[in-house]
Amino acid sequence: KDLGWLSNYLEGFDVNKVTIISKCNKDPQKENLSLAPSITVNILYLPNVGRCDHSYAYYMTHLLEEDDDDDNKSTHVTVF
Repeated sequence: KDLGWLSNYLEGFDVNKVTIISKCNKDPQKENLSLAPSITVNILYLPNVGRCDHSYAYYMTHLLEEDDDDDNKSTHVTVF
């Protein structure tokens, strides 16, 4: 799906990292995604199992701890 909405959604937040989880074996459509150059965009590819619950569990067990170790905790916004 087109990720153009994400730029508007993040407007007003001081964000330094965006993580996109793709479960469809396709690259996210980033053509309309215009984020500041200082924002790191990570794309993770997961198998298409477990519906959205699998993504939530993966985030909590693998990425949440990584975010907690980051010094810029106030710049994290999580959107599912």
